[in-house]
Amino acid sequence: MKVVMTKPRPEPGTEFVDEMSLALPSIVQVGDTEFVHAKMEAAALIKQGSQCEHWMFVTPNDDEHFMLFTADNYTGPEPNFFDKLRALREKETPVQEVMPYDKRKFRPYKGNVRKEDLITQGTQGLLGERSEQLGVSDRGVMKFRKIVVDAIETALNGGQPKGVVEKRRANELVRLDTRVGVREKSSD
Repeated sequence: MKVVMTKPRPEPGTEFVDEMSLALPSIVQVGDTEFVHAKMEAAALIKQGSQCEHWMFVTPNDDEHFMLFTADNYTGPEPNFFDKLRALREKETPVQEVMPYDKRKFRPYKGNVRKEDLITQGTQGLLGERSEQLGVSDRGVMKFRKIVVDAIETALNGGQPKGVVEKRRANELVRLDTRVGVREKSSD
């Protein structure tokens, strides 16, 4: 699955695009590491695009726990990019005031992207049965669930769901594309 976010640019026929690819259930690829972690100028990213692919591999331990492994591929001109990135990540200090009575693990975390991710992924706990009321802002959730249900129905009816590699192409390389930057405006 690919998430594509676009917004118009002042130059005619162009748009800013931010793509993220997912190979569910366990692989996510994002392309904005320089912007989020290395604090590069947004203008430079918009003009040149991202030059660092960030991969996350979610590996289940059991029914209730997982481990997250990450890998980065940098293709830009910056020498020692990862040393600089590591130093910048270490300087990210949370901006949240911690009250003396707040004894929660991992606090403070607001303002540190990696800690925020850890909190989100590591403290949620097992989700049980629940009811929900999805609204207009949940269109993406609804669309994703429809895609999953359609794929299940297709498989149950003997068909091949979208995204499943055909047996004759099983040895081919599957490329997950991620892009952040400016491109020619798409017609779709």
